[in-house]
This record gives sequence, C-alpha cells and structure tokens, in this order.
Amino acid sequence: MSLPFPRAVLFDFDGVVADSADAHHTAWGAAYEAIFDAPMGPFPTDILAGKAPSLIADYLARRAGYPERAQYLYDHKLELLLAGEPPRLLPGLRSLMELLQTLVIPFGIASNAPGPFVRWSAAALRLPVEVVLGVEDFARPKPAPDPYWELADQLGVPKADYPYTWILEDSLTGMRAAAATGMCPIGILTQYSEAELLQLGARICYAAPAGVAARLRALQLLR
Repeated sequence: MSLPFPRAVLFDFDGVVADSADAHHTAWGAAYEAIFDAPMGPFPTDILAGKAPSLIADYLARRAGYPERAQYLYDHKLELLLAGEPPRLLPGLRSLMELLQTLVIPFGIASNAPGPFVRWSAAALRLPVEVVLGVEDFARPKPAPDPYWELADQLGVPKADYPYTWILEDSLTGMRAAAATGMCPIGILTQYSEAELLQLGARICYAAPAGVAARLRALQLLR
C-alpha cells in the first residue's frame, strides 16, 4: 500500500510509543484490590482495550457492585501509575522521532490515557515531543476523532494536509478514531492482528515503530 510523504505524524501512546500494558493492568489490579478488598480477576481486554480510563473505572466499579466508587478507583490507579517506573519504549520509536525532527515534520501524542501519566512518561523517557495530550484534553475521547483533530490543531496542521498526516494506532478503539479523521491511519501490531486493523481503516500495518521509520526513510529517498 502506498503512503504519502507525511506533513505531520500523530502518535497514540500506549502500544505505539511505549509498551505500557503491564503497567496499566498491574495498576488497575492493585487499585481494584485496595478499593474493593478483592482481587480484580482477569482484565477484560476484549471489552476495554483502548477505552477512556473513566469508562474502565466505571465498568470495574459496577462489576464489583460499588458504582459510586469509580472515581476513587480511577484516582488510585493513576497514583499507582505515577509511583511506578516509566514504561519501555517500543523498538524504533526514538529513531523515528529523531528522523521526524531531522525532516522538520511536526509530531505529537494524543492518548486516551490520563494526561498526567502520558506527560510524566514522555518527560521521564526524554521524548522530544512538545505537544502531549491526554484524555482530559478532549471533549470526546477515542473512538471519536476529536483527540487527533485537537492534536493536529495544536501542531498547526491545516485541514488541507490531513490526507498527508500519518496517525499511528494499535487498538480497535484508536483505529476507529483515526479512520474518522480524514487522515492516514497506520496500524501498529502490539494488540491486534493486521486483518483487524486493516478492516477498521488502517492503510498499512507494522510490527513496531521501527517499520514506520524504515518506510519514512525509503520515502525520503524517493523525493
């Protein structure tokens, strides 16, 4: 599948920039046990992957039988995340961002994760990103396209450049958002299969950001 040379690149965070699934699951489990005095059990990834954390907290609190405690669960889970270690970058992420800097292509992060966690992680990992948006920064989280429209606006990307703006996404929720933007969605295969992401609108898929960096270098040589 052909890709246009990008005029901007928009990143999701969890599963695209960083391998943070274990950190999130561990924090949800510990927060759940602290709030409800019971083990959380298996996390329902098939239902909740990529969803806004407030929706995850509501779901888990209702499942526990205490829907009124959802905000306590959300807050404690965030506290545990910020008290842990920053997540590990996915292969090729840093080299991709450095290449974007060299080519003077604007880029940023728009995540359904809490903004304090995403910004803390980006700072701890020393990522060269000026615009980092979390779920609190959007009127509607993914699967609505609003997060990427807001990020594009803050990066100064004109609507005429949307077809040349890459979005890197790994979740079904995020891919639905990306496909609704009028931009160019690219799948990262950290959660779902290539077939699943292509079905929802991905133009092409890569195992990790390293593949995206290689494709960008190849496109650069063709200019």
